[in-house]
Amino acid sequence: SRGQYGGVVRVWDTEKGKEISQLDGQGKDIPQFQTYILQSMNITPDGKQVISGCSDGFIRVWDADKGEELFRLTRNIGSIDHIASSSDGKRILSPSAGIAVRVWDTTSDRAFYRLGRHTETVRCVAYSADGTRGISGSRDRTVRVFDTEAGKELLQFSKHMAGVYGVGLSADGSRAISGDADGMIYVWETEKGKELYRLTGHKDIVFGVGISSEGKRAVSCGQDSTVRVWNLETGKEQHRLTGHTGSVLCVSISGDGTQAISGGSDATMRLWNLETGKEVRRFTGHTESVNCVAISTDGKRAVSGSKDQSVRLWDLETGKEIRQVNFHGDAVLGVAISGDGSRVVSSGAEGGVRYTELRLAGNMRSLEGHSGGVYGVGISSDGKKAITGGADKLVLMWRIP
Repeated sequence: SRGQYGGVVRVWDTEKGKEISQLDGQGKDIPQFQTYILQSMNITPDGKQVISGCSDGFIRVWDADKGEELFRLTRNIGSIDHIASSSDGKRILSPSAGIAVRVWDTTSDRAFYRLGRHTETVRCVAYSADGTRGISGSRDRTVRVFDTEAGKELLQFSKHMAGVYGVGLSADGSRAISGDADGMIYVWETEKGKELYRLTGHKDIVFGVGISSEGKRAVSCGQDSTVRVWNLETGKEQHRLTGHTGSVLCVSISGDGTQAISGGSDATMRLWNLETGKEVRRFTGHTESVNCVAISTDGKRAVSGSKDQSVRLWDLETGKEIRQVNFHGDAVLGVAISGDGSRVVSSGAEGGVRYTELRLAGNMRSLEGHSGGVYGVGISSDGKKAITGGADKLVLMWRIP
């Protein structure tokens, strides 16, 4: 292999003298060597993976045949000047600031890894509460289900005839809901992709969907300014919720399925009682459209993201804003909150993914891996893993320290 500053890395077949792949990221998935100096490289004994170390402190592992970044190890203190790999490729050694040699485990030390890749922009993702399943929806009209523990794709659901804008999973990951740009909503089983219900009623784009923990109730929202509540035991519409004065861009349902919160282009958020179909409370504070919302499992807190570039935390019992952070340099497109409401992950149009631990005021970590806007984000119930998808067509899985 050969690397150069600001250029490309090429992988060669030494018997045939032919180039196999380029690790240059140009027109591909993840930018790498245009910004940081490539310091060191190695190839695993089986020739299947290339390992690179850069001045940014990251070790990247690549598929040698495809030239695609597979995963990135947690950041080192200082640049990666030298790399060595064990014979089985499971351990990587490199010098590290303050110690002689650091040993990396290529499984437990991953900062993120790639779950999958769509053929067009990923508009939405979701994570099951039990942490075993992830789901993504794309403009390519497919929904993909992933085993997040094994790191592999399990299924593609391909019944949508338009781009998918919203997805959701039941707590155990056995049921999924997905909505598209034609106003169609599907409820289906994730094991084999069996369609259970086709929910109709929205007149235009369905921007968001959600499903209760046990999979018996769902919510949806759309460009037609409505939020709809669905009984998934009958497949029928239960309530039609009105009040927003523009498109309803996002909706999130509580774990027990008794309440939901929505956000819209009118810059407001509304809390709904799903048993009665009545508005409980209205939240104001954002100065532009509310693009994304998420509600904690216990239904006590919610987090929102807006075109005004802010992320805000709310007390749902009092209606008061608890905290506001401005970590993004453009519109906030995705938010997710851990089960206990203590951790938040957000994503933005500028391509940034931010992790915040709310008990530590002002604490923020950047999760670097996507190129282009990141539209969807989900977080495990314990707040230790996250899933993201964006304009680069990638679905990434993150380990949060």
